[in-house]
Amino acid sequence: MNSQRIISQRFLLSGSVFLFLSAFMLMIAEPVLSQDIILADRGVSQYRIVIPSSPVPDENRAAEVFQDYFLQITGAALPVISADKNGKGVPYEIILGQNERLDRLGIEINFNELGEDGFIIRTDSLRLIIAGGSKKGTLYGVYTFLEKYLDCRMYSPEVKLVPEKERIILGKISDIQVPAIRYRTIHYRATWDQEYADWHKLSHDAHGERTAWGLWVHTFNHLVPPDIYFRDHPEYYALRDGRRIPTQLCLTNSDVLRITVQNLRKDMAKNPDALYWSVSQNDNTAHCMCEQCQALDRQEGSPSGSMISFVNRVAEHFPEKIISTLAYQYTRQAPLNLRPLDNVNIMLCSIEMRRDMPFAEATDPVSRAFVKDVEDWSKIAKDIIVWDYVIQFSNL
Repeated sequence: MNSQRIISQRFLLSGSVFLFLSAFMLMIAEPVLSQDIILADRGVSQYRIVIPSSPVPDENRAAEVFQDYFLQITGAALPVISADKNGKGVPYEIILGQNERLDRLGIEINFNELGEDGFIIRTDSLRLIIAGGSKKGTLYGVYTFLEKYLDCRMYSPEVKLVPEKERIILGKISDIQVPAIRYRTIHYRATWDQEYADWHKLSHDAHGERTAWGLWVHTFNHLVPPDIYFRDHPEYYALRDGRRIPTQLCLTNSDVLRITVQNLRKDMAKNPDALYWSVSQNDNTAHCMCEQCQALDRQEGSPSGSMISFVNRVAEHFPEKIISTLAYQYTRQAPLNLRPLDNVNIMLCSIEMRRDMPFAEATDPVSRAFVKDVEDWSKIAKDIIVWDYVIQFSNL
């Protein structure tokens, strides 16, 4: 009888401890709501990565990146399958890219709104969707997911933070990002690492290569080479102090326009995929001061007058390309009447600026003049790139 009582008491005590521990575990367990997604739990995941049947290279890369980092974070290896081999599919899917699986599920995404590099990160029932624009959108979406939702960081090509997580639970997500700035680049050697550039959504490729550009700034000597033309045709070049010198082009000379278009056409044939082509002044201030160029510059209030007039005429020959030119030093001030054509890009340079305070807050005449130039160009140009500097030249 006593032994039975002891056993019963032990049972009651054990039961009390069990109930207490169960309640304690419930208190410390991470709450899971009905709309939450459990991507991984203690090294196990039910999910698979679904890519399009005919993925573009950056969609394949996006799948590899997701798979690799997910394994590092959770210890779970996710299979990658093609949408056409997914059969009826299962709800535990991470759907990447412009994927026909979305159509079958009746999930609508306006890819036109995403442009080239925009993306959407979205949950739908038990599915995670990362889909992007026609270029690197999906890849950028994956890196944003890793950073924003899984707490990863890439501080430099050599320094990353990839936290280990026992459990990944996602709440409802509807995250759409479309870049306000179309072309983004940093002239800094550390950014030449391909993954660093992609993680931070920079437009250049490995080693700083600008595959979107056929010609990149200060191109007059390339387009009308002085070593070929100057001896026989000095009139193609700048008139300064009564003589012709091969510092810049004479932008009102019709033969200069013809040769520029002719040589551009040859370059484009060799590199048809490049979108941007720079038709821009050499890196000096000795621009042409012949009667025709000066008349146009006086009319427009700045040497940007003859520049934009010339670049517009070049751009008319290449409506499917973007012809870029510099608003730099003597051409920084916007013209009074001329308007750049829609396929003309203005690369506006802040080389004269002081760098110890924000431009818009500076009160010195140089800073105020640059802010006015930004405002003036913004009124007349549809496509502007700002070339900023990370050096204070006045301190050299």
